[in-house]
Amino acid sequence: MYNRILIPLDGGPCSDYTVEHGANLAKLCGAELVFLYVKTPPSAVETASHRETHEELEQKALGALERSLQQARAGGVAAQKTIVEASQPAEAILEAEKDFDLIVIGTHGRHGADRVILGSVSEAVLRRSQKPHLVLRCPADEAFDLIDYYRKVETHEEE
Repeated sequence: MYNRILIPLDGGPCSDYTVEHGANLAKLCGAELVFLYVKTPPSAVETASHRETHEELEQKALGALERSLQQARAGGVAAQKTIVEASQPAEAILEAEKDFDLIVIGTHGRHGADRVILGSVSEAVLRRSQKPHLVLRCPADEAFDLIDYYRKVETHEEE
């Protein structure tokens, strides 16, 4: 049924969860997996500390991409990675998905201020996509918390 599955990753807490489910489905279907990371350029108005944070997040995402690739291959799934640069991750995912039968994407299930401020890449993709999607909600204990994030940024606290 599915021959090629796209899994967009951002390196966030939901990435491992999404990879696990996507890889299991690919194995059952005999499908090839492609992990997509959308590299966003730092904003021209970012301060030095925010630029550091942007670079740290990018390194974390690239590490997650490599781990995902190794995990899928270790499970006997044909997998590859793609990195594209774009200012809007949803647009890049929509462009990439044209060559796939299924997109497996994670969502944080944000609401309230988190959703207004951060938006939802998953929702933006789903609203405009013509492809089937498997949307996986991140487990509550792994969900991203905007307030904790800003506390860490302000204090330069390590995770």
